[in-house]
Amino acid sequence: MIKITSSLMCADQLELGKEIKMLEEAGTDWFHIDLMDGSFVPNFAMGIWQISAIRKATSLPIDIHLMSVSPERHIKKISYLGADIIIFHIEAAKNVQGVINEIKSYGKSVGIAINPETSVDSVKPYLEDCDIVMFMMNSPGFPGQKFNQIIMKKISNLYSFIKENSYRAEIMVDGAASAETIPLLSKAGATIFVGGTSGLFGKNKTYRQCIEEMKKAGK
Repeated sequence: MIKITSSLMCADQLELGKEIKMLEEAGTDWFHIDLMDGSFVPNFAMGIWQISAIRKATSLPIDIHLMSVSPERHIKKISYLGADIIIFHIEAAKNVQGVINEIKSYGKSVGIAINPETSVDSVKPYLEDCDIVMFMMNSPGFPGQKFNQIIMKKISNLYSFIKENSYRAEIMVDGAASAETIPLLSKAGATIFVGGTSGLFGKNKTYRQCIEEMKKAGK
């Protein structure tokens, strides 16, 4: 069974508490919070202090997608504020193993994100200490982009490598996840999908209908 993590950046920001409750009732598995610094990506999204408020509003796991230069600067703070999973970009870290070790020192699950142009080989040396590898389907920082077919081969490549070496890491996809694309992504090896504007938000359906359709598509 695949898992859906709902992107709170795409939710109604003026009704975030209500949105969280509706998404919980709809069957989301956890919540995805994007933290953008305006430097690593040319956009800003969600404040670090929102993590604390969101943590109080839900008992479900929270994953933090840290789109920031020098990600190690923020790990201690977001750990204490309530993150369960911390995902950082391999392109932004000068000392990848150091960032991994710091995340683990706070008892959090480790995720490594890679941009579309980044080789999957860059993440392979760290898989033994990694819980999640998150593929960006498009350039990070802007929701609502189209499905990128090229990433499919990269997902399949990494999935085969993970299985061959008996690593525990799961493959997560951020961007363009919908009932139409999930069958292809799931077949390639992805098991976790960020629910964003492609498959969950802004549709003429309830959140429950959207999540059920996405989960059914991944069977």
